[in-house]
Amino acid sequence: MKLVLIHQHDPTVPHVGGIQTFIDTFIRNAPEDIEICLLGVSTRPKSYRVGQWHSLSIDNRGFRFFPLVAADPVHVYFIPLSIRILWSLFRYRREIGLHDGILEFHRVEPMLAFLGRNNPKMLFLHGHNRKDFYNTNTETRWGAFPRLYFWLEKKLVPLASHVYLVREDAVGDYQELYPGMRRKISFLPTWVDEAVFRSLNGREREDLRKRLMDGQDLSAASKILLFVGRYERQKDPLRLLQAFHHVKSREPRACLVMIGEGSLKAPMQKYIRENGLASSVRLLPPMSQNEIGQWMNAADALCLSSAFEGMPRVAVEALYCGLPVVGTAAGETGRLIGGSRGGRLVTGEGAEPFARAVLDLFVNPPSADACRKQVESFTAQRVLAPVYQYYRDVAGAKP
Repeated sequence: MKLVLIHQHDPTVPHVGGIQTFIDTFIRNAPEDIEICLLGVSTRPKSYRVGQWHSLSIDNRGFRFFPLVAADPVHVYFIPLSIRILWSLFRYRREIGLHDGILEFHRVEPMLAFLGRNNPKMLFLHGHNRKDFYNTNTETRWGAFPRLYFWLEKKLVPLASHVYLVREDAVGDYQELYPGMRRKISFLPTWVDEAVFRSLNGREREDLRKRLMDGQDLSAASKILLFVGRYERQKDPLRLLQAFHHVKSREPRACLVMIGEGSLKAPMQKYIRENGLASSVRLLPPMSQNEIGQWMNAADALCLSSAFEGMPRVAVEALYCGLPVVGTAAGETGRLIGGSRGGRLVTGEGAEPFARAVLDLFVNPPSADACRKQVESFTAQRVLAPVYQYYRDVAGAKP
């Protein structure tokens, strides 16, 4: 059977987005009987030309890649990237040639290009749009026109063969909005790719920690806080920097390593400079999943300062590596942390509650085993096997 994934993603470069990681791990773990094609974007159009098919692989799992536009998904463009992709889907419809196969969407807008197609359509929604679009920290352009988006969503969601939501509290709301689709709307937890992320033993952690910290001119004796994500308002990295400023005044050994990219990078650099944090904060560019897994084995805590979330994949990955999480009570974060078993859940607003949670974790951290137990059921094999089988059933294919 053929599966076509459609999203503004370039699988050839490192990234920090949860949806992009979703797609990469979905491809990596897909059984060989599923032929996979990805319609995405190219950040390196000289190497991967737009409007042409390319043969790629992720850890030896082959697939075909068709860049629709030349763009960097991290950047905000005057013409929204979703509109450019929609236009390109019409422009290249002959070259794409999707006369069969299942179509998988991670936004509703590209579904407009396939209104006349009978292909089965699977829709993944990675948050609770009915709530998130009204959050003052949302960076989506739809946040300015939520009614228009929900009008469009109401036209397109009923066309889906199935809708997967990564926030369980969104399931009931969407089932109520689309009562005829109750059995077609379900919760799908995010997962960790256990072939990439693993927990190292004590000696391995110590050696890795020293090597990584030496590379950043930081002491291996530091208390290492880690952030992995987009530098955007949803992830609220400035709140984390403010909280770190409080932490540093109580724990001089604390340092903060932030891996990511985004529109808030310049304000973050300004805050670091103006508050004398340059010696203890490192802003690192996006890196591979293997490299992120190394940092998760070297750090003392992952910090998740998000204003809103779905089910944050980075938290699942960190816990599976034995790294505790300090996170805001957003989306499914509370489910993952589980009280204090996997870290600390921050319920107050602002920087100080976050800082207090970090300092409390330093005093009494959960064990690596306790962290892993929080997510042992959220592995790629356990979560994705039923999805792949459902796709086969819809396509009438056999494994």
